Amino acid sequence: MSIWPLGMLVVLQACSPALNWRSVRIDELSLQATLPCKAERASRQVPWAEQAVDMSLVGCEARGAMWTIASVALPKNMSVGEGLAQWRQITLAHLRSEAGAAGRVFVPPGALEVPQSTRLHVRGQSPDGAALEVDLAWFARASSGGAFLYQAAVYAPVSEAEGAETLLAGLHFE
Repeated sequence: MSIWPLGMLVVLQACSPALNWRSVRIDELSLQATLPCKAERASRQVPWAEQAVDMSLVGCEARGAMWTIASVALPKNMSVGEGLAQWRQITLAHLRSEAGAAGRVFVPPGALEVPQSTRLHVRGQSPDGAALEVDLAWFARASSGGAFLYQAAVYAPVSEAEGAETLLAGLHFE
């Protein structure tokens, strides 16, 4: 009996990906994403510009990183650009980070084309002070019910650049 099939099985198991990419519908506005693990959903009210907004979150944890897509309805008395800019400021403050670069334009298929639709990579800190490498993108979508803002993020102790590229490339509206 040859040990070759057993050896191949061991090699294949060792090469199996730590990330199991799957397509996920994020919301009723038909945002589609590709996440590397089974998604969980949550929602909560968060303070924003002296008001509370309902934030929905879809995300999962894989390979020691958190992969998330959050959405909020555009807060009252605010333009889409102002909303995206404020979300960026809020996020960077929570991460105790300042983006050194202006960021790159990021407009997934079907999203609004506004200058504040950006992506960037920053170094920050988790709430417990641990170092994080974070890939972020902010974008928006208009509908008959109003505008919605989105943030896609990968929070990891070490850079997940390739995975972040896959996550962001998989974002689109149907």
